[in-house]
Amino acid sequence: VTLAIGDGGNDMAMLNEANVGVSVRTGNQNNILGLTDYSVETFSDLQRLMYLHGTWSFVRIVKVILYSFFKNFMLIIPQFLYSFYSKSSGTSLYDSWLILSFNLFFTSLPILYVGLFDKSMPSNRLIQ
Repeated sequence: VTLAIGDGGNDMAMLNEANVGVSVRTGNQNNILGLTDYSVETFSDLQRLMYLHGTWSFVRIVKVILYSFFKNFMLIIPQFLYSFYSKSSGTSLYDSWLILSFNLFFTSLPILYVGLFDKSMPSNRLIQ
C-alpha cells in the first residue's frame, strides 16, 4: 500500500497513482481535490490522519480478518466431523436456510459493529 502526500502542481500524477492520496491545501488548488482520498489544511494535520486513523483502520482490518477465519472454522469443522459420522454420504449437517442465517447474523452484524464503532486506543494516547 502506498501513500502519496502532495500539495498540487507536479504531484498530480503521483497522487493519482498511489493507493491513498493526501493533498495539503495551499492556496486555490481545487483541481487536486478530486484526485485525492483525503485533504488536510496543513502538514501538521498529517500526524492525526496517519497515527490515529491509520492505527484504528489497521486494527479494524485485522479484527475483521480474524473474525472471518474464526467464523468459517466454526461453520466447517462440524460439517467435516459429520462427514465421518455419515460415512461420506454427501448429506449436509445443516439446512440451507440455517447456513444463510448463520452467515447473515454471525458475519455481517458483528463486522459492521466492529467497522463502525471500534476504537482500539483513545485518541490522546495515540497522538502522543
